[in-house]
Amino acid sequence: NKNLSPWSHYAPNGRFWQYCAAAKPFVSQWPAVFQVFLCGTPVSNALNLLVEGLKLLPGVGQKSATRMAFHLLQHDRAGAQQLAQALEEACSSVQHCQRCYTFTEDAVCNTCLDSERDASLLCVVETPSDQAALERTRAFRGFYFVLMGKISPLDGVSPQDIGTQALLQRACDGQVQEVIIATNFTAEGELSAHVL
Repeated sequence: NKNLSPWSHYAPNGRFWQYCAAAKPFVSQWPAVFQVFLCGTPVSNALNLLVEGLKLLPGVGQKSATRMAFHLLQHDRAGAQQLAQALEEACSSVQHCQRCYTFTEDAVCNTCLDSERDASLLCVVETPSDQAALERTRAFRGFYFVLMGKISPLDGVSPQDIGTQALLQRACDGQVQEVIIATNFTAEGELSAHVL
């Protein structure tokens, strides 16, 4: 029967799963593990909120989010609390650098405060993660400007939305002699580079 649970072929004649499928409307009083096993998602409101929150992470779907939620609650409650505290602390203390717009806990990031860097070089990247990746190579010793996005007409993101005016002011401050456009090799990244 196509309306039965997807695991019905694992039991002889599917009889056990017929009973389970019939019982699905009444599983709200069952232990959470059986609720997930039969219905696919947690019935508990708190669990649902946790799963939906984990699904916000890139590449995480319903199954992965549910698995992570149960792992944290069943095997690593201390880790779950540490993660929650770290997220709360980051959301309350991390802000954008007033000069390059990367992430920092101070008004101006350590990179922009580094007097040993070459002020004549300015590298333009899309996101703080792109800047961090370049920094790990230790190959660039100039300063950065983080666009915090890329031009995307389909998503309604215009040049004004990614800080082009602030970039123009930074590039014309009298110190910058060379601007390096290091956007990603995507259609939107190439469009952003072309417009800049």
